Formats: sequence, structure tokens, C-alpha cells
Amino acid sequence: EMTQTFVSVAAGARRNIVKNERNDSYWIPKQMYCPNCGTLSVPGSEESTSGDAEKSGNVPEDATVMFISLEEAREIAFKDAGIDGSEKVVFTKEELNRNQGRPCWVLEFCTSKFEYVYKIDAKTGEIIYFDYHIDIRRAKGIAMTDAGCGDKVMFTVEKLVSGGIKTPYYYFVFNDDRTQWTYRINAIFGTILEKNEESLFISLEKAREIAMNDAEIADGEKVVFTKEELNRNQGRPCWVLEFHTGKYSYVYKIDAKTGEVLFGRRYITVSRAKEIALDDSGCPDSEKIVFTTEELVDGGIKTPYYIIAFNNGETHWTYRINAVSGAILEKSEKTPFISLEKARAIALQDANLPDAEKYVFTREELSRNQGRPCWILEFYTSKFEYVYKIDAKTGEIIYFDYHMDILKAKKIAIDDAGCDGKVTFTEEKLVSGGIKTPYYHFVFNDGRTQWTYRIDATLGIVLEKSKASLIKAS
Repeated sequence: EMTQTFVSVAAGARRNIVKNERNDSYWIPKQMYCPNCGTLSVPGSEESTSGDAEKSGNVPEDATVMFISLEEAREIAFKDAGIDGSEKVVFTKEELNRNQGRPCWVLEFCTSKFEYVYKIDAKTGEIIYFDYHIDIRRAKGIAMTDAGCGDKVMFTVEKLVSGGIKTPYYYFVFNDDRTQWTYRINAIFGTILEKNEESLFISLEKAREIAMNDAEIADGEKVVFTKEELNRNQGRPCWVLEFHTGKYSYVYKIDAKTGEVLFGRRYITVSRAKEIALDDSGCPDSEKIVFTTEELVDGGIKTPYYIIAFNNGETHWTYRINAVSGAILEKSEKTPFISLEKARAIALQDANLPDAEKYVFTREELSRNQGRPCWILEFYTSKFEYVYKIDAKTGEIIYFDYHMDILKAKKIAIDDAGCDGKVTFTEEKLVSGGIKTPYYHFVFNDGRTQWTYRIDATLGIVLEKSKASLIKAS
């Protein structure tokens, strides 16, 4: 370590630093060492001294001891702390440093009970400074146990006070949002030197009591709390409480220090507001109703209200319901879309189906076609399958297509190919997008021959066909 420390010393001078193998300390010639500043001086010439001492292992007569080893410093600290070899020790700091120009070993280590700090003179082994104390976690545990609080506390101050005083101690300040504790714990023995307890806020139970008394809730009435939160209202700690009974919903803000009611309001429940709007609309199809908006508006206004919007697929209603009294403040009714029944009738009439023709709808959906609301209808008869898109506002037919069933088209191709055995279809698809004549494209084989067909998807006629042998000629 010493040799590495003085790597800048010329090679000839560095050979004069001799290691004492007996205790891992280092020896240097007196003329190279400055006792005032603890540094090495380099001789005028690299070859001014020889390396005979290093080669022979003998210590020169003019040699001076520089530093004790780390192992020696450890032994001195252990002996002073009364630690034997059986106790587990963990070192957190081992540093060769200067204490106001006085070289020293700085050692910090801990056992299962205490933390230790030592500064040991690196030349003489004298203990310059010593301190030990219990672990801070143990001290915090002592304070929390004595306070009788749970694990959910917040420490705002936690420090060790030990400089130049007779009895070092830990100083803690912590709280659980309602009570604040202050403790001074003896850092050596773990005893409580001083403690103080101060109530920060009223309890949740007290805040509940204040709110229910203000709301004039009867003793036997069932109350369900949906929000209980200790919060700050523009820097003023308060309990935010939300609860409801069978008829009303309540919101309260209670000053967490004084118990003053900062805000309190009673509303009808949202389910009651929806019921009022639905009854007033006279909508007969309650099972088909879809609510799209149900919102309480209350921020900084005189009369809070609910916005309720709903529809049954044909008519759209919007209501503003007084959130306190339940009165209807405003309402509107619009019929933006044609009904599903009307869209069905338009599609069936356009398909020109005979009166006795049986049909089955497989899809009925109110959707948007590039932002244009439309009814998407898919249905089939015994001969054809139909697809319609009908403008949901005007009833205009946006898109129409029909084609025969794919099983029927496949049969036409197989019969035309003259296959009487088992065949395998490798391709089967309907091509209909943006072309004049939609068709089915089929590729199939019976293991010996492969056929390719294009079948008119509307009329069922063969538009194109080809076949190829799958067996190579020998």
C-alpha cells in the first residue's frame, strides 16, 4: 500500500521503503520523512541510495516507523470496545485519513447491539476519538413501542446528537396523521430520556359524528360511508367524508383540528335522479334504455344538478335534475335515428323478397361508416345472403350486396367438375369489393386432379374453370 501511495517517487528512492514482515508496517529512512507534514521527500539522485536493505531484509539504523497496519488498528478498536472473536462484526468504513494533519485510521463498524466509531493514531496506535451507540432502527422501535402506535407512522426528524455532550441521544419526531410524538432516546442504553405527545387532528370517529349530527340523520337509519380521507383544503387539514342513506348522498369537509364544518351538502342519489328522468320521459322500452351520461355538477354553483342522458336506440333524452330537491330544471328530446324496425323494412323491401320467403337476420348493429351513423344488417334466405348499410338518419341505402350461399356455390363447382369422390378445398373465398360481378374463387382436388373455378356469386353460373393433373407421368 505504501509503495503504491508513492508511485511518483523515483525508482531508486522507492527501493529504500522497507516492509516489516512481522507486523505489516513500513520503514523509511529518516532523511526521506518529514514528521511535521507526514510526507516523503525524494533524494536528489535516483541512485543516491541503494536497495541493500530491501534485499537483505535488515532494517537500517536510521529507519523510522511510519503507520501501523489496518489489522493492528482493528485489534486496538476491538480490545477497547470489549469485543471478542465470537461476536459478529460488520465494518462499514475503514479509511486511512488525517485528523487535522495527524494521520489516523477511521473505523466504523457494528455488532448486533451497537454501532462504533474509532479514530486511531496511525503512527502510535493511540485512540484519538471513540463513540458508540445503539442502532437507529432499534432506537426508533423503542420510541414507537412506547408510543403505542402502529407501523404506519412518518418520521419528520430522526438524528443522533453526540458531539461534545456527556450523554449522546437520538432525537425523534413522528406522527400517524392524528398524533405527533417527540422522543429523546439514550443512544447507549436505549432508555427514554424525554417524551411528549400532541394531538394533531380530531379522530375519524369524531369527524363522522359531527357530519351525521349536521345532516340530522336519525339514530336507526342505515348509513354507508364511501369516502373517508384526511386531506388538505388549500393547506387547511380536513376530513373529507362521503356517505349515503337510502334517500340521499352527502359530502362533508370537516376541519381536522377544530371540527368546524367547512362544507356540507345533501344530494338525492344518482339512481333517484335517473329514475325521475326516466319516468318523465315516458319511454315504454325501459329494458332497451342505455344511459350515456350521469354526472353530478356542483363546483362553485348555487344549485347543484345531475346531467342525465339516455336513449333507447331511436330517441335521445337529456335531463338536468336538481341534485338537492329532485326537480327537473331542463329537458330535451331528439329522434336522431330511424328505428331498427324501419331499417329492416327498408332492406327487405329493397331485396324484393316474396311475401312467403323465410329470412333470418344474423347481424343488426347501429354503427358508423366513416363518421356517418348507419344500421348494418345481414340476413339470409334459402337462396341468398344479404348485406345492407342504411343511413341511420335518412334511411338511405349506403351499401348493398347479396350472393348465394357458399355451400351452394361449392356444389355447383364440384358437380361441373364431375367429381364423385372425396375432394379437398385449398382455397374458397368470396370476391365482391368494388367489382361489377361478385364471384366465388375455389381451388380443390381429389388427390389426382386439381380444379380451379370462378362461380358468379349472384347467378351461380361458371365464369371460369381449369384443371391440372397432380400425378407426374412416368
